[in-house]
Amino acid sequence: FCLLPLAMLLAERFLSRRKFSYALGGSLVLGLQLLSGHPTFTIVTIVASTFYVVCRVLQRSWHRSEPLPVAVRQVAGAISQWGLAAALGFGIAGIQVVPQLFHVEQSVRQGGLKFEYASSLPAQLRYLPQLLLPYAYLQGDWLKEPTPWGSILNLVPSSGIYLGTLAVLLPILGLWWQRSWPDPGWPLTAGFLVALGLALGAKTPLFPALWSLPGMNGMRYPSRFLVWASFCLACLTALGLHRVLARSRLGRLRKRDLAPFLLIAAGVLLVGFLFWTEEKLIATIVQIAPDFRSGIITSLALFIGAFSLAGGLL
Repeated sequence: FCLLPLAMLLAERFLSRRKFSYALGGSLVLGLQLLSGHPTFTIVTIVASTFYVVCRVLQRSWHRSEPLPVAVRQVAGAISQWGLAAALGFGIAGIQVVPQLFHVEQSVRQGGLKFEYASSLPAQLRYLPQLLLPYAYLQGDWLKEPTPWGSILNLVPSSGIYLGTLAVLLPILGLWWQRSWPDPGWPLTAGFLVALGLALGAKTPLFPALWSLPGMNGMRYPSRFLVWASFCLACLTALGLHRVLARSRLGRLRKRDLAPFLLIAAGVLLVGFLFWTEEKLIATIVQIAPDFRSGIITSLALFIGAFSLAGGLL
């Protein structure tokens, strides 16, 4: 799965530079993933890169005010080329894929998995505030005792996202100061939201729709799509940093430029206040840290640091 960023970069270059050689590079990446012997992660990469290709082509067509039939033809052309590259990736990994197909009859996934089993271990929206208040949650990979949450695994690291405070602040600033030309900000945002929808499993129609496609009923654990969501959020953070630096060269800030800071600060303080005042209720919903209120203060301090860094650059 560490090859996912490279596949996404090649998808972007394939569209922006319009060279099929970058799609062929994507074939090598997918082939390497398949050679690991775990096709699920290749499927996630194919879903992520294909969705990104579609979003970028539609974005470019919208920017050029092209008619709908033209946009549809361009999407179909891009998907067919990227799909050909994916098929070539399976061919590259044939030494691994073909024996796997011969042994399907001995696999527990023969005929597909039951959806209830395949959709187990989904992401959970109750852990989404961990992006804002990470240290209010219980940390660590393992718990000493089995928990009522249904697993000996601590669901904080296995079904949650925490990339740091800057990964919350900078993406919003990047979208606020978006460029006029079609940049990857909005496609990455769409990818982040779709990845979350897939990671939620049966709670949204996205994962059931993907699972019902031919050959997809052997895939399980929708929370794996959180890696795609994390990648999109990290890219948005990088774009946000780039635009903060670009905005700093324009001189004095306007009142409008302060709006995203005020909105983010108000949102974080509101969530922090709700957690502080409703500790008993929160403890019945998620696994909170033993030093719950200290964790809230620490998380808010991180936001103060992030605001200071962004403000210093501006």
